[in-house]
Amino acid sequence: MSIAEEIKKLDQLRQSGILSDDEFRKTKIRLLNSVGTASNDSFDKLLTSVGLGSGTNADERRQNYAMWLHLSMLANMAALGAGYVIPIVMWQTRKDDPIIDQHGRNAINFLICQLILIVVGGIMTALTYGYFMILGAIFMSIVCPILVGLKAKQGIVEKYPLTYPFFKT
Repeated sequence: MSIAEEIKKLDQLRQSGILSDDEFRKTKIRLLNSVGTASNDSFDKLLTSVGLGSGTNADERRQNYAMWLHLSMLANMAALGAGYVIPIVMWQTRKDDPIIDQHGRNAINFLICQLILIVVGGIMTALTYGYFMILGAIFMSIVCPILVGLKAKQGIVEKYPLTYPFFKT
């Protein structure tokens, strides 16, 4: 039975007086929050196994996922390029969730801008003091994902500073 069919049956129970409006609303929210969580169990188990917990409800799981999407950009410090691949993969796997889609678009916009800054800074290093631009980009690529990730954990969709919106949010 699909979620829509279950909600229709709940509505029929509400209209017949078996369920109150409040019971209907709570059950409907619980059903809608359960959508898509079955495919996310492996990620939730991974977070729990490393002691970070995955949250008890869908909103907490979404906030944790968004936080890790932003913090995954720090993987560039461990393996060059991983900080570009991991957030893109995380965004694409949960793109159907509108909140995760916004976080993913913000993160990818930031990554594109950082890549442009580093390339332009590299070119300018041969001509002038472009290494300051590279150092600024490296500093921002460490600080900004942490700050935006902490906001995501609080449920806030924060845009990165000094970032052009290549992907509109």
